[in-house]
Amino acid sequence: MILSEIEKYIPKDLEEKITKNIIIDFIKNNSNVLSRKNMIAHITTSAFI
Repeated sequence: MILSEIEKYIPKDLEEKITKNIIIDFIKNNSNVLSRKNMIAHITTSAFI
């Protein structure tokens, strides 16, 4: 669900496009991206506000 919402987002500039691609890559290549147990990073709902 989070991945599909991020994929729908239309970046406003090149920097946002790059960031969007980094986030999508992170989600696709890591498990538990919503958990603090992920030692690389985790996604929080506040990121969508």
